[in-house]
Amino acid sequence: MKATKACKKRAAECIKKPLVGHFCRSLGRDGVALFFQRCDDQLQPRGSPHLPRRCRQDVHRIISHAKVVATERAEKAAAGSEGVEQIQLVPASPDQTITFEIPDGPPPKNLEITGDGAKELDPQLVRDFLQKQWDIFQAFLKNLKAALSEKSLDKVNKVLGRMSVEEAEIVVEQLQEAGILSFETPGIVDQTGKSSKNPTVTVPVPPKDGASGSVPVQQTEVLNLEDSLD
Repeated sequence: MKATKACKKRAAECIKKPLVGHFCRSLGRDGVALFFQRCDDQLQPRGSPHLPRRCRQDVHRIISHAKVVATERAEKAAAGSEGVEQIQLVPASPDQTITFEIPDGPPPKNLEITGDGAKELDPQLVRDFLQKQWDIFQAFLKNLKAALSEKSLDKVNKVLGRMSVEEAEIVVEQLQEAGILSFETPGIVDQTGKSSKNPTVTVPVPPKDGASGSVPVQQTEVLNLEDSLD
């Protein structure tokens, strides 16, 4: 609430500028000059101050909505995390390890591919994959990149837990797409409902060689070049 009141003047400025642009576009070819001429006329004693009135209305509407949102968030925070659905990465068995292989940077200018099967790889496809992997990693939020850099499953899950289910699902898909999410045995089980305080929906990892899991999984292939790149 305090932040909303302190930023009221700034909010009015941010609302006014788009309105000015909108009015200018609606006036046609010479919209800018015509707009300010009309605006000046409207600000005269006998004029019709349409722009200031519209700004005040929009500012009041947006600030009122912000207060409602702030109140709802405060109530949710006070109620705690009970009943909030989350996305968490959970190993299917005690011997399964989930790790994160993050890229060191974009692909080098002179990319050399060595190792078994190197001749069968298209250098351009490898370069495109490495570039996409780097771009996806760079697009993540700072706290997620920090957790991935530490290769800590607990810290990654903590970041995912603060996201909405939709946001976390997208992040996990991107981790798989970029080959950053690594695992030794397939299948991340669904533990929804095992804890009434913190119900989780875990994302299934695609099985290999027809291995079965406790939940239906979606087939996804992740290119792993770790042993093929020098």
